[in-house]
Amino acid sequence: LGGDEFALVLVGVGEGEAVHLVERIRKGISQEPIYSEGDVYVIGATAGVAVNAWGETLLESLAKADQALLDAKDSGKNCTLAFSESGTNGLSYINAGTS
Repeated sequence: LGGDEFALVLVGVGEGEAVHLVERIRKGISQEPIYSEGDVYVIGATAGVAVNAWGETLLESLAKADQALLDAKDSGKNCTLAFSESGTNGLSYINAGTS
Protein backbone atom coordinates (compact mmCIF):
# COMPACT_ATOMS: atom_id res chain seq x y z
CA LEU A 1 0.00 0.00 0.00
CA GLY A 2 1.27 3.44 -0.91
CA GLY A 3 1.33 6.55 1.22
CA ASP A 4 -2.17 7.68 0.28
CA GLU A 5 -3.72 4.19 0.18
CA PHE A 6 -5.45 2.10 2.79
CA ALA A 7 -7.13 -1.29 2.83
CA LEU A 8 -10.37 -2.60 4.29
CA VAL A 9 -10.53 -6.30 5.05
CA LEU A 10 -14.20 -7.29 5.26
CA VAL A 11 -14.98 -10.74 6.64
CA GLY A 12 -18.06 -12.59 5.40
CA VAL A 13 -18.86 -9.98 2.75
CA GLY A 14 -19.42 -10.78 -0.92
CA GLU A 15 -18.24 -8.71 -3.85
CA GLY A 16 -21.49 -6.84 -4.44
CA GLU A 17 -21.82 -5.86 -0.80
CA ALA A 18 -18.13 -4.84 -0.65
CA VAL A 19 -18.44 -2.66 -3.76
CA HIS A 20 -21.61 -1.06 -2.35
CA LEU A 21 -19.88 -0.24 0.96
CA VAL A 22 -16.77 1.12 -0.75
CA GLU A 23 -18.93 3.26 -3.05
CA ARG A 24 -20.75 4.73 -0.04
CA ILE A 25 -17.42 5.61 1.57
CA ARG A 26 -16.00 6.99 -1.69
CA LYS A 27 -19.03 9.17 -2.38
CA GLY A 28 -19.13 10.36 1.23
CA ILE A 29 -15.53 11.54 1.00
CA SER A 30 -16.31 13.76 -1.99
CA GLN A 31 -19.65 15.16 -0.77
CA GLU A 32 -18.34 17.58 1.83
CA PRO A 33 -15.76 20.18 0.80
CA ILE A 34 -12.96 21.00 3.22
CA TYR A 35 -12.45 24.65 4.14
CA SER A 36 -8.99 25.78 5.20
CA GLU A 37 -7.60 29.30 5.47
CA GLY A 38 -10.11 30.70 2.99
CA ASP A 39 -9.60 27.93 0.43
CA VAL A 40 -12.08 25.21 -0.52
CA TYR A 41 -10.91 21.69 -1.31
CA VAL A 42 -13.00 18.91 -2.81
CA ILE A 43 -11.46 15.50 -2.28
CA GLY A 44 -12.08 12.54 -4.55
CA ALA A 45 -11.33 8.89 -4.03
CA THR A 46 -10.62 5.94 -6.28
CA ALA A 47 -11.02 2.34 -5.13
CA GLY A 48 -10.20 -1.20 -6.18
CA VAL A 49 -12.09 -4.18 -4.75
CA ALA A 50 -11.15 -7.86 -4.76
CA VAL A 51 -12.72 -10.90 -3.13
CA ASN A 52 -10.42 -13.44 -1.52
CA ALA A 53 -10.68 -16.66 -3.55
CA TRP A 54 -10.50 -20.07 -1.87
CA GLY A 55 -6.89 -20.90 -1.05
CA GLU A 56 -5.66 -17.43 -1.93
CA THR A 57 -3.42 -15.52 0.46
CA LEU A 58 -4.21 -12.05 1.73
CA LEU A 59 -1.26 -10.69 -0.26
CA GLU A 60 -2.67 -12.21 -3.46
CA SER A 61 -6.05 -10.60 -2.78
CA LEU A 62 -4.41 -7.24 -2.06
CA ALA A 63 -2.50 -7.52 -5.35
CA LYS A 64 -5.81 -8.01 -7.20
CA ALA A 65 -7.37 -5.03 -5.41
CA ASP A 66 -4.30 -2.95 -6.26
CA GLN A 67 -4.59 -3.93 -9.94
CA ALA A 68 -8.25 -2.87 -9.92
CA LEU A 69 -7.23 0.41 -8.22
CA LEU A 70 -4.56 1.13 -10.84
CA ASP A 71 -7.04 0.46 -13.64
CA ALA A 72 -9.60 2.72 -11.95
CA LYS A 73 -7.02 5.50 -11.75
CA ASP A 74 -6.15 4.98 -15.43
CA SER A 75 -9.83 5.20 -16.38
CA GLY A 76 -10.21 8.70 -15.00
CA LYS A 77 -10.19 8.33 -11.22
CA ASN A 78 -13.03 8.96 -8.75
CA CYS A 79 -14.63 5.55 -9.27
CA THR A 80 -14.65 2.00 -7.92
CA LEU A 81 -13.62 -1.07 -9.88
CA ALA A 82 -13.86 -4.69 -8.80
CA PHE A 83 -11.31 -7.27 -9.88
CA SER A 84 -12.70 -10.26 -11.72
CA GLU A 85 -10.98 -13.24 -13.30
CA SER A 86 -13.02 -12.60 -16.47
CA GLY A 87 -13.21 -9.48 -18.56
CA THR A 88 -10.64 -7.24 -20.19
CA ASN A 89 -7.24 -7.64 -18.54
CA GLY A 90 -8.89 -9.57 -15.72
CA LEU A 91 -10.90 -6.53 -14.66
CA SER A 92 -14.62 -6.14 -14.57
CA TYR A 93 -16.52 -2.90 -14.09
CA ILE A 94 -18.84 -4.43 -11.52
CA ASN A 95 -21.11 -1.84 -9.89
CA ALA A 96 -18.61 0.87 -10.78
CA GLY A 97 -19.53 4.37 -9.71
CA THR A 98 -18.33 7.61 -11.21
CA SER A 99 -20.08 10.36 -9.31
